[in-house]
Amino acid sequence: MAAKGSQAAAVVVVPTRDRRLAAGQNGLLESMALGRPVVAAANVAVLEYAGHGEEALFYEPGDREGLLQAVRAVLDDPDEAREMGRRARERCRRMLAEQPFRFLALLSKAIRLAGK
Repeated sequence: MAAKGSQAAAVVVVPTRDRRLAAGQNGLLESMALGRPVVAAANVAVLEYAGHGEEALFYEPGDREGLLQAVRAVLDDPDEAREMGRRARERCRRMLAEQPFRFLALLSKAIRLAGK
């Protein structure tokens, strides 16, 4: 269970070597919701949920040195890591609050497209 282990983690790393397999949205969002700094492989899916340097740190899939630099950055600056976790938790709260409106917008679009 990612969320349970993430509760005590100093940093949550979502590693991968291949961009095609670099989703990790669930681990990213669970960790963000718990207010933990996250280091994850960058791809379109995870970049939708967090900004680099704001709510998470990203590296290119397979870039071992980039991964190590990101982990070091979080571990070397605990105050910034806590702040990143705080921003991540706030972002999750905003996304949750926006969910009903996004659903209604998608439903409205589907109805419009069905009527054409």
